[in-house]
Amino acid sequence: MATGGEPDRAQTAFTPPLLVLVGLVLGFGLSWLLPLRIWPAGTNQPLVVAGVAIVVASFAWLSWSALTMVRGGSSLPVHHPTANLVIRGPYRWSRNPIYAGMVLAFLGLGLTRGSWWFVVLAVAVALLLRWGVILREEAYLERKFGDEYRDYAKRVRRWL
Repeated sequence: MATGGEPDRAQTAFTPPLLVLVGLVLGFGLSWLLPLRIWPAGTNQPLVVAGVAIVVASFAWLSWSALTMVRGGSSLPVHHPTANLVIRGPYRWSRNPIYAGMVLAFLGLGLTRGSWWFVVLAVAVALLLRWGVILREEAYLERKFGDEYRDYAKRVRRWL
């Protein structure tokens, strides 16, 4: 427990990977039930290749971000306490590189599949992450790390 009787963790509305998984299931389901094609199937190979490149780059970014967090002595799951404020690696450019990577992967998948559903759901996931996770994590980090976090937040963007 943190001071004041609050748990020493961010009080998030949901677990981010679960939100992304639900979004992916919805994306594939809606694409199958009610296709909303960005372009006719098989007609825009360069954008499909670009989508694959974005997905691959996003997973590399996510992996680097997660490894940096763990090596920095902090935890990945949002329901665990944050031991250290990690501000190196990808955290020099984004306060939320893991969430940014999740949303970029979603957008890349939208290009790969040529489906508006994934684009719409990427926006919905980003908004839900901001409201249900990021703003709550930021409040927790500000309470826990005070001026150190406030200074970091002034220097580094929330997304990218």
